[in-house]
Amino acid sequence: MNKEEIELENGLKYEDLVSYLIKKYGPITKPFFVNENCSTKTSGLTRSKDGLFIHHVMEDRAIMLSNPQFAITQPYEYQLGKNLVYCNLLEHLILHMKITDDFIDVATDSVPKNKMSKERIKALEQTKDSHEFPGIGGVGNLIGPQINDYFFGGLKPTNWMSFAYDAISNNKDDYILLMKNFWEYELAKCRASGDEALLEFVKRSYASSKRASEYFPKLIVVKYW
Repeated sequence: MNKEEIELENGLKYEDLVSYLIKKYGPITKPFFVNENCSTKTSGLTRSKDGLFIHHVMEDRAIMLSNPQFAITQPYEYQLGKNLVYCNLLEHLILHMKITDDFIDVATDSVPKNKMSKERIKALEQTKDSHEFPGIGGVGNLIGPQINDYFFGGLKPTNWMSFAYDAISNNKDDYILLMKNFWEYELAKCRASGDEALLEFVKRSYASSKRASEYFPKLIVVKYW
């Protein structure tokens, strides 16, 4: 990816980024899981050789929708092709960053004007009521550590992940900037809100992200105050 496209994608609203990626990679027409049992994934859906992942668009409303144990507890509609989008590893990170950012805005009653539709705000409020925190686990405990292992740990996979890493091989500096800005901004926003419980949760999530990766780069380290 080039720097200009990363900046463009990072500047889009969550829904607009999803639409952008559908245009970029094409739509997904089949469900992630074959049926409502959520035990068998649909064959032929992945595009691993293109370095792409499948993101569940509704992970702003429920976490870990690709995991059968979590998926079975949510509406099967969340698994339909219309609620899936292809993305590369860095784009997957940005999607989860946007989910986290929007959720914190809603949780702290500080949604900027015209940032989100009323429908999206209502959906995130319902997510808040369910005591789940969408997005942030993907950033800190899954996608971030995967990228850290590649850029800073010297990991050279020989399986399908090699295609995923090749797709972002020139974006090390872009990744560092994205991650540092994300953690600094979200921590500052929580602190400014006065919501101590939320601030502590985000602090713990940041600390957890450091523990999740043996190769967490010092360039992403931020202060807690």
